[in-house]
Amino acid sequence: SKAEQTRIARASVYQMTQNFAEFFAVPGMDAKWRKQHLIFEGVEYFRQAQSKDKGVFLLSMHIGNGDVSANAIASEVTELYLITKIFKSQWLNQIWFAIRGYFGVRYIDA
Repeated sequence: SKAEQTRIARASVYQMTQNFAEFFAVPGMDAKWRKQHLIFEGVEYFRQAQSKDKGVFLLSMHIGNGDVSANAIASEVTELYLITKIFKSQWLNQIWFAIRGYFGVRYIDA
């Protein structure tokens, strides 16, 4: 229905706005913040791989804020490399990836 389409559209814009705001908050995600706001599940699989000197391949959808998750993993669990698109604009890349990689996330240009 038209009302349902409007509700979904508004919820989508709200979520994108929230994700955008969260993105700029990444540098403030210190250890105290992460402890209060994040729950890590499956960390034992990372630890097992690390103990065998192996890596872990993660496949994820764009659900929630991926940059918050990536930085949390990089800061709490292990180094992390993401496959991503690099912008054509150099100044935008410098700003965007400085925040995206604040806690050591590395990027591979797709």
